[in-house]
Amino acid sequence: MSVRATRPPVTAIIPTHNRRATLQATLTSVLDQRDVDLQVIVIDDGSIDDTREWLAAVGDPRVRVLRHEVPQGAAKSRTAGVAAAETEWVAFCDDDDLWSPRKLAAQLDAVAASPGAGWSCTGAVSFVADGSAPVEIVHHQPAPATDGVLAGLLTSNIVPGGGSSVLVGRDLVQEVGGFRGGLAEDWDLWIRLALAAPLATVAAPCTGYRIWRGTGRSRSSDVRGMAAANRTVRERYRSEAETLGVPQVGQADEVYLAKIALRADLRIESSVRYARLARHAPAKLLWAVAALVSPAAVDRATDRRSANAVPAEPRDAALEWLVPLLTEPALTTSGPRHAA
Repeated sequence: MSVRATRPPVTAIIPTHNRRATLQATLTSVLDQRDVDLQVIVIDDGSIDDTREWLAAVGDPRVRVLRHEVPQGAAKSRTAGVAAAETEWVAFCDDDDLWSPRKLAAQLDAVAASPGAGWSCTGAVSFVADGSAPVEIVHHQPAPATDGVLAGLLTSNIVPGGGSSVLVGRDLVQEVGGFRGGLAEDWDLWIRLALAAPLATVAAPCTGYRIWRGTGRSRSSDVRGMAAANRTVRERYRSEAETLGVPQVGQADEVYLAKIALRADLRIESSVRYARLARHAPAKLLWAVAALVSPAAVDRATDRRSANAVPAEPRDAALEWLVPLLTEPALTTSGPRHAA
């Protein structure tokens, strides 16, 4: 019996909206998964570019397309994908993120080796691919320690790669209520999953989280909305945090939101948030002043600092599969580049 045959099948769920350019590489990375019986559901959430026509011409029988004529948002799109899936396991990938070819196989093996585990995440790298270089890795987020997942999540979203690193049992995600919507929809779900079942992790950086620079390019640029959503999640699980004795501090959130404001070129927003951070780290006051002058310059400077801190091993491991996905011909309408 082959190794592939011993692993349960998985459905990859990809919500997309007007991102055909990045969807090609994303879908390629998903279809290039090795040693896994794979199905893919792409939810075209009311795209008005040529996504619909391109998907209709993709020549791979593993790919199913659901179409929302009126955009309903990522949460409802993922929920529709889960409802349509016919496999025991589902995995999520955003339409601009990338997977290593061993991601799903490694996660299924991790779950099999972790009795009772109902979901899994991997290590992740954040990358920029803006045409100036093939790929620039600017951050590495290791998988969390499995013995402190709930406590960590009650403080901040410690799952790497956003929603794109998570594999979960289809029944489990439905039992805990699925994605509820809102800007912190993924963090809210991870907390409920952690309350319901153990997490199995893969240490390797198997998920590539794409970073966008510039106003309007990222869908995660509503900084104040994100801050409000984070406060809502903390309030929702306040009693659980008190039971575990977990302090619900927002320092990590403030750092993240200041960085998002920089990337969106929001001068005042980023400056104010760095000024708040300066109360605990006085050196941040320099960033607050610089952000008023040139948020883009501060963004690149902080990226350089973060990139220099990425250990060589995960950086090199991620580049090995990221670079081909971003430089070689991606999926065409005649099918994937490689056999699964």
